[in-house]
Amino acid sequence: MNSKTKYLALTGLALFLMGSSVHAQTTLLPDFDDRSRLNHPTTPEDLDKNNTVSLAVGALDGENDFFRSYLTFDLADESPGMAVTITLFPKLNENNTSVLNQTYTLFQLDSDWDGATRPGPMGPPLATFNFTPATGASDDTTIVFSSPELTDAFNELAGNGTLYLGIYSPEAETAPAGTRSFTWLGSRHSGPSPELQFSGNPTVRIAADSPDGDFEFPAFIEGSSPSRTIRYEVLAEDGATVTFDDLVLTDDPAHPSNAFTVASVPSVPVTLGDGETIDITVTANGSTTGSFAGSLFIDTTSAGGSQDADVWDTTLPLASTVTGPPVRISGVYPHLAVSNSHNEVGIGAVVPWADRLWAITYGPHLPTGDNSNKLYEIDDQLNLVARPESIGGTPANRFIHEPSNQLIIGPYFIDAERNVRTLPYSVAPGRPTATAAHLSDPENRVYTFTMEHGLYDINVHDLSVITRYPDVQFKGDKFLFGMHGKGAYTGQGYFIAANNGRPSNQNDPFGPAGVLARWDGTTYAENDNSYLPLDPINSNTTYSEDIGPEPGEPHFMAGWIQDFTVQHCEVIGPGGIHGSRNPETDPVWATGFDAKSVLVRVFEDGEWTTWRVPKSSYTHDGSHGWHTEWPRIRQLDPSTPDSPYLMHMHGMFFDFPATFSSADFSGLRPISSYHKMPVDYCMFDGQLVIAKNDLSRMGNPLALRAQSNFWFGQFEDLADWGAPQGHGGVWLNNSVSAGETSVPFLINGFSRITLHLRNDGGSAVPVVIESSDGTGAWSPEKTVNIPANGYIFEIFNDHPAEWLRLKPEAASSDLTAYFLLSNPYPHASIASLGGDRFAALADIRDTAGHSDGIIRPMSGTDLQLELASNHGYHRIGENLELQDVHNASAESNLRSSGSLDKAFGDDAASVWITSGSTRLRLPRLDPLYDSEFLSGWPAASVRSSPSANC
Repeated sequence: MNSKTKYLALTGLALFLMGSSVHAQTTLLPDFDDRSRLNHPTTPEDLDKNNTVSLAVGALDGENDFFRSYLTFDLADESPGMAVTITLFPKLNENNTSVLNQTYTLFQLDSDWDGATRPGPMGPPLATFNFTPATGASDDTTIVFSSPELTDAFNELAGNGTLYLGIYSPEAETAPAGTRSFTWLGSRHSGPSPELQFSGNPTVRIAADSPDGDFEFPAFIEGSSPSRTIRYEVLAEDGATVTFDDLVLTDDPAHPSNAFTVASVPSVPVTLGDGETIDITVTANGSTTGSFAGSLFIDTTSAGGSQDADVWDTTLPLASTVTGPPVRISGVYPHLAVSNSHNEVGIGAVVPWADRLWAITYGPHLPTGDNSNKLYEIDDQLNLVARPESIGGTPANRFIHEPSNQLIIGPYFIDAERNVRTLPYSVAPGRPTATAAHLSDPENRVYTFTMEHGLYDINVHDLSVITRYPDVQFKGDKFLFGMHGKGAYTGQGYFIAANNGRPSNQNDPFGPAGVLARWDGTTYAENDNSYLPLDPINSNTTYSEDIGPEPGEPHFMAGWIQDFTVQHCEVIGPGGIHGSRNPETDPVWATGFDAKSVLVRVFEDGEWTTWRVPKSSYTHDGSHGWHTEWPRIRQLDPSTPDSPYLMHMHGMFFDFPATFSSADFSGLRPISSYHKMPVDYCMFDGQLVIAKNDLSRMGNPLALRAQSNFWFGQFEDLADWGAPQGHGGVWLNNSVSAGETSVPFLINGFSRITLHLRNDGGSAVPVVIESSDGTGAWSPEKTVNIPANGYIFEIFNDHPAEWLRLKPEAASSDLTAYFLLSNPYPHASIASLGGDRFAALADIRDTAGHSDGIIRPMSGTDLQLELASNHGYHRIGENLELQDVHNASAESNLRSSGSLDKAFGDDAASVWITSGSTRLRLPRLDPLYDSEFLSGWPAASVRSSPSANC
């Protein structure tokens, strides 16, 4: 732990006016605000958006660096009438080293100060707290912000706006050198993300007005509580009144549903004056599993008051009644969408077990868990149930331990009767990424590897843990090169692990990053109470904290054999998540990547063999490793011997042969390119299921709540996702010696193949091009001569071979060999001009009536979409039915905050976008795209697309 840092977590409490019966709780998290950053005189660094350490105030070491904290709350869909308390409290009981008293001021600020050296303009203070460092061994002072002004700030914008709050300490700028005067709010070392919690039953405030009409109160129904009470309050001027003429809960205003009962209501009509309230209890009948989106419609008559009727929307959890087949769109069931309270939600693993499909969700950097990510089970009727044992976190590990007949997924151990035991994060902290068979006691123990290189040796019976190396949160520990751990597997006498990140120079595609490493089971005590010598490769990276290994303990591992300092992701073998059937002889497969291409490696008889495979996308290339998520190689149905192995990496699916080895590397072929983010896959109930990481918020105004979903289909369907397209090289400005044969490069599955060769050396270089069918024999294709400081290309369209490799007959100081590979695009014409499945999509020159608008997911847990179109304002629930909604404030907020600005430039030659200082030119299309649409500039804003999880 950094002795100069005080760790605090931020929570808050906002109470709705209480109804008469059921008490439920939802959570509103502050959005990540990228104005919360570490400002340094020479090297500004944004705090990590994927980590909870996004809030801080104060000075660093007495220099001119300073922290500011910003909280952003989207209140567009929240009810007013709240009492707000924001509480800061210590998490780690760190020893006190600070002697500086500070005044923390909570203030409201505008959103238009970007680029200023100081935050502002600051509004009036909302609340203050005088912080006096604790005396004694730890800082245990609780900081509470609470005031009428704070409550008023929330209420003023509730239902129609975004609230920006900042925390400021003037003493931070004048702190003496070496004095700690900063405070972490929401430590990345501990605790959940900052939260503002809403407890109790919501109060819905109605503005009295004319004309009369139906008010809609959206209701998301999920299987925990059979009824809810809602308090309706009239908010009117001059004593105006509202008469409730009719109440009905329905999934369609024209077709009332019999699944729900509106009870505990005085006889209708009911007349309410200004400030008067009515409590209405809504009860769900029938089943209490699954999910259903409904709405409460209130037919009203009103008089006096303002001109615009409105109902403040909120979220209403009820019990569920799912009847009939669920909606399915292109393999996706909207009712299976999952979410959490963070900026990102991924489905980290999916495994069939005990007649259920099990899945875990994860949020960004939650090494001690949280309360919004869940363990889910799905039955064969596609009912989704969140298990009460859920402890959240950022898990992506899965393993079936056959000797004890248990599924291990995330921190959960599940037996054949679906009983769930949980390994607490307090015992094994970190973000678990892989679980693998034990080296010496596979009958009773397993290993779990974490993203920050923790290695836990777990007894599967009593869940006792031996820490083989502690999880080192964000220290950049030199014990293992790089950071951002991924896959792990046991085979060939080793526990083999991979990671795909490095702690510095993360935008540089060259140089060492990530690692592929192995451990033979030797402990620190067995190695004469010492670690293995640190490899020289560890000196090539600047770590966030320049430290070596943690102090050794007898039970720690002795250290890693680090084979490659290249980004690696998956480590697996023919046994998959069941573990190797023949661990001494079965090969171990690994995938990785560098600036040139995807890498596929096989470990056999103490040796690694390497092949190069095309990338379909550069968007996974970050040296931090975040963009690759969880590439896998997995047999879809291990119970069927001939079931295919599916591999995905860098935007492409591959059919991976079960026999892949150094002796037989034939049969690896691309299936399709894709634009989704697959995370894991398996077969369940006769269907291929792919878990994904779909929609993240990350400051995107078109994504108000993170959400992800599953895709259901067949293995053969993947070929329709997109024709395989790829690129990659064997040399990229490399110094090459005469006779130095390149690594083989995959061309199988591509009909159009171009090899580009460039020699920036001073002498011509003859290069022999060889081909192979993957059985080990190589045949010369031709010899080409690359002139000094010159370029040539070769075409190998429809080539029958599966692999090519190159052998220079002379040395070069700078040689590049790069492939571009593709297949014909399957569509012969614009989809909307034909009679195919896309005929409903409007073409730019279609003259028929069509809708034009802005669409985005809302912030509620029901994951509704909202659409502001040229026909009005609408909501879309999980049944994908478009409903007209009268909500002027919500419509105005969507049209303003989600508007599409012109984010491109253009001239007579082309259009362009900029990335940093680089201008990227794109072809011009139809001239009609030069004009703004109703919803904004078409296809112009460079941002993530909203998703209905379809």
